[in-house]
Amino acid sequence: MHSFEMACFGYFEHKDITEDKQVRKILAGMQDTRIQDWISVDRDHFLGLSFADFMIEFRAAYLPEDWEAITHIELLAMTQGDATFWDFAIHVQAKNSLLRDTDSHLPEDKLRHRIESGMSQKLALRCRLDKTTAIKDFKQWLNESKRVDDLVRAERADFEALAKTTRDSYRRNNTFAEPSRRANTTSASAPATSAFSASRISLPKLTQTERTLLFDNEGCLKCRRVFVNHQSTACTNGFPDASTYKPLTQDLVDSFKNALRRVLPPL
Repeated sequence: MHSFEMACFGYFEHKDITEDKQVRKILAGMQDTRIQDWISVDRDHFLGLSFADFMIEFRAAYLPEDWEAITHIELLAMTQGDATFWDFAIHVQAKNSLLRDTDSHLPEDKLRHRIESGMSQKLALRCRLDKTTAIKDFKQWLNESKRVDDLVRAERADFEALAKTTRDSYRRNNTFAEPSRRANTTSASAPATSAFSASRISLPKLTQTERTLLFDNEGCLKCRRVFVNHQSTACTNGFPDASTYKPLTQDLVDSFKNALRRVLPPL
């Protein structure tokens, strides 16, 4: 319905159609037989309406009765999630535009509050620290919040790259001195199934200490890495190699933090 209304506005402007002829010009373009039947029942009445009044009756006839309440609830439930701030802000404004000319439509001050309340926690904190909340002009506030979000995302990307480099370096420097596969030392006379069983090492279960460290340091319970931007349900790294696995300790977490502090300012 919104797309149809926007297309009509574009048509009226492009063809320079006066208000008294707008409804007459668009009725013939409605090809759905149900809508054609609806128009034919009271065509003279529709021809006498302004386009704005026609759209009110059009919505009442074809949208669900509670469409306004449903759209308003969806608007209030929107959050930034993993999206960029700019995409999130545009989606909120687009959803609010669907409520134009209704009691549920948010004015600019409430729209800003809606966007602020849906920001990611890190971005909201950074915006407060950078004093962007003090900006009064709505568009200027949007642009400045976008700048802060871009900066936070760039810092986060550097943070994750350095964390990966630190993890990889730690693993290279702490590999087992002995061969990782016991099958290499299995007697040639032993059955093949025994060699396979001997070489297979089970990944130890997470201890409560490891779980706590992962929860407290943005870790993943699947790949068991700290300072990563995902959870176990969205992990693409897979489980660690059991043959080279080292239990996560506070000292290891601290070594990652110290390395990151030397390169990046605190978020």
